[in-house]
Amino acid sequence: MWVNFFLILGSLGLTGCGFQPLYAPTSQATEKLAQIKIKQIPDRMGQVLRNHLLDILTPYGEPKNPEYILNITVDEKRLDLGLRKDATAKRAQLQYTADVILIHAISREVIFSDKLDLMSGFSIGSQADFSSIPALVTEEKTRLRAMEILAQDIKSLLASYLVNS
Repeated sequence: MWVNFFLILGSLGLTGCGFQPLYAPTSQATEKLAQIKIKQIPDRMGQVLRNHLLDILTPYGEPKNPEYILNITVDEKRLDLGLRKDATAKRAQLQYTADVILIHAISREVIFSDKLDLMSGFSIGSQADFSSIPALVTEEKTRLRAMEILAQDIKSLLASYLVNS
């Protein structure tokens, strides 16, 4: 009973401090994010990242007259970890670095830039299994999931900047 009382009291306190949810359907962040044109990103994983960003930033289609232009470059590095006796890897780690640059569409001025890092790993079966379909699928699924997470991180970064600028 006391827990409910404190929850209600806490939620009443938040209404007076100007708290607004960042991802509410009618929030200021959602409206500003919908005004971003996302430039093409090189390579296959760049295409996947751009598609995720299009889905979460501009779900109703790209803006006709965008207020902002988003440039992103993604760098991927693979590290083999956990070596076996025969010097083959048991585990691999993918490291992604994304350079995010937000440009004002009219003035062409860079208004925000940042760098995001993401690491994701996967297990590698025995050497006989390395070239098998399951090992290749595991690596590909790891890459796809990393791009999905990176897209969400970019959205959070941009929403935070646009609401506070």
